[in-house]
Amino acid sequence: MNSRRSSFWLWAGLLISVVVCGSFAANAFRALRSGHLHPLSLVDFFGFLFGAFVFLMFLIVGGTYLRELWRRHRGDNMNELRALSLLPFVPSGTDYDASRRLFADLGFEEVWENDGCAGFRNGDAQFILQKFDVKAFAENFMVRLNVKDLDVWWQAVSRKQLEKTYPGFRINPPSDFPWGREVNFIDLAGVCWHVGQVDR
Repeated sequence: MNSRRSSFWLWAGLLISVVVCGSFAANAFRALRSGHLHPLSLVDFFGFLFGAFVFLMFLIVGGTYLRELWRRHRGDNMNELRALSLLPFVPSGTDYDASRRLFADLGFEEVWENDGCAGFRNGDAQFILQKFDVKAFAENFMVRLNVKDLDVWWQAVSRKQLEKTYPGFRINPPSDFPWGREVNFIDLAGVCWHVGQVDR
């Protein structure tokens, strides 16, 4: 409601300034064409200048106001589409229960399980492990996991020697890539996990 009222007064001010400016300009130019410059004509001339100044001020203020309205409009639309979190469905491979144990050993907490789906959480990172085994899909699926300190995470995981406990699990030490330093591991389904560190 307030924005509509402000828009009304903005356009009303622009219209009034145009009318005033045009009226003074018309009188001044008529006087110039007739060759009779008298004090009233000078008043019209300066009135024209004043009207033009007011018009320009309204244009500047109006432009700023309209830009702000557009920014708010876009911001409202973005707020409507703002996401709070992302939970990918990660396939388990052939051994659903072994995958559940693997992710627990990787530091995830299983917070719920129901009918072949299990919700895992570690800090702000969450995903849903699904009892699903399509090798071609899993081997073309990748997940990025950010940790606070990659070297500390790597040392903690490597000490567990999970490759011996879970045949098929593979993990590589930290390596440098064009997009940053990562540890890569392949889970029991064949999904490639990229573990990295976000420097803030």
